[in-house]
Amino acid sequence: NPTPRLLSRNLRVLSHRTVGRDNSHLQLVFGAEDDQGRVNGKPMPAIAFRQGAWASAMPVVVDAVFTIGVNEWQGSSKLQLMVEDLRSADQGSQDSS
Repeated sequence: NPTPRLLSRNLRVLSHRTVGRDNSHLQLVFGAEDDQGRVNGKPMPAIAFRQGAWASAMPVVVDAVFTIGVNEWQGSSKLQLMVEDLRSADQGSQDSS
């Protein structure tokens, strides 16, 4: 079976930084936003391969397409989002008009 791809809208970017030998990847932490713009739930780590260019102009709130993966590092395993595509959440609201 193919790996499910998920879409989440209005994710608040709590932090981000480039990673990798040539800074071509983006490591992020997302939080979900409620209708009043408050972050709720547990922050979720994410990685976006070959999307480091976002770092210089990262929107505060994004829509993201991702799969669920496991980050294994130094003997520890943690769930993380494997981001395939990002866009500004503002862009998404313009598309629906």
